[in-house]
Amino acid sequence: MAPLGLGTGFYGLGPTMNSDSAAAVVIPKGTAVKTNDGNVQGLYFEASVLQSTFRASFTMAIWAKLVDGQPSSAQVLIGNLGDGNNHCILQINTDGTVTFDFQGDGDSHQNKTDDVIFTNGANAYKHIAVTMTIVGGGNSTSIIYVDGAAIATTIVGGAEISEAKHAAWAHGSDNFGIGAMGTRTSLSNITSSGLAADLAEFAIWNIALDAAAIAKVEDLGVPTDSNFPNLLVDAADYDVSSRLVTYHKLNDYSGGFATEQIVGFDDYTGVLVGDSKFV
Repeated sequence: MAPLGLGTGFYGLGPTMNSDSAAAVVIPKGTAVKTNDGNVQGLYFEASVLQSTFRASFTMAIWAKLVDGQPSSAQVLIGNLGDGNNHCILQINTDGTVTFDFQGDGDSHQNKTDDVIFTNGANAYKHIAVTMTIVGGGNSTSIIYVDGAAIATTIVGGAEISEAKHAAWAHGSDNFGIGAMGTRTSLSNITSSGLAADLAEFAIWNIALDAAAIAKVEDLGVPTDSNFPNLLVDAADYDVSSRLVTYHKLNDYSGGFATEQIVGFDDYTGVLVGDSKFV
């Protein structure tokens, strides 16, 4: 399965939300970021700092409420386009299944859910996570979790990736996208295909979380006005907060940027593009 076909455009900051008219300061407020269908949408940040993370075992997770769980064309929930030999994509397919596609140094690992995850039309929030484990002397493995539970999957076309190819993953100067796909360009010339969704609690860890930790992350709850999960704090079976590489709650907005929650990781500050906004 090849990455999606993409269009080209130029980025612009999302609309000012809850603006202080006197100082034009945006007040952080809300629970999620809303992205839209079409080109030049989503939240982007530089992917170069993720190269060392993706060359080893890792986990990605996000809460997603889709406007259409079975879109007319496949849409990217999380990912980057890559350089033709390297990419990392979590994709919503037209039949509501989910595919995780990780390519390193020309070899591709493609893992697809056996059952439909998203129904046709609007869907309530679902927690989607994927773990990838590098295996010494063997092929890397991945597990897709939905709402805290591992889902049955099948490797597409037998596509596997060896330890050596996984460890050679290169960012290719890509931007990394949430609600769209990042590209091998600067943020002044983004190519993307946007997903119409509300997205919250996006996180990457530099370890493959076990099933108990994933279940606890999901158990922390859907982000709402009255419930604000905090992955920076260990809780019961979730004892790996120190392994967070990046964490965007996606409920704040300042000067066109989505604030990263780990102090000292400024390179991960995300830029909203198009008419994506906080809600």
